[in-house]
Amino acid sequence: MRSAKKLYSRCAELIELRAGLRELRREITFCGSPLSTAVLKVRARGVFADFTAALQTTGEPTAAWQKVEKNLSANEQQRQALGRFFASLGKGDMALQEREFERVDVELSEAIEESSAKAKNGGKLRSTLGVLTGVAVIILMM
Repeated sequence: MRSAKKLYSRCAELIELRAGLRELRREITFCGSPLSTAVLKVRARGVFADFTAALQTTGEPTAAWQKVEKNLSANEQQRQALGRFFASLGKGDMALQEREFERVDVELSEAIEESSAKAKNGGKLRSTLGVLTGVAVIILMM
């Protein structure tokens, strides 16, 4: 059961990160807020909340992300994409920022779909296996 819970929590973690980044994108692109102000206005949860807190202490997006990325359960490709995104955050013109936000949003959406499929299949398998093991133990005890 613990493994199934871990699969579902990974999916929720990625959804929270994507939602936080989407809010940050809106705040930066539509309101024109600088990064330091924008992160304070964004409602943050999960890993993104950790990033926001780390950014307040370090002041540098790359350093803040490096502090919190170990808390994210993602594969190497996703970590690299997020690392590139946070390295470019706050640098360059608005068009570059918009492209980077779009790129990381697509990457997170794919990761969420993959994670959701794994959670659905793996969670169901583990639950069924747990029930069958319980039934087998009861039969053996009779």
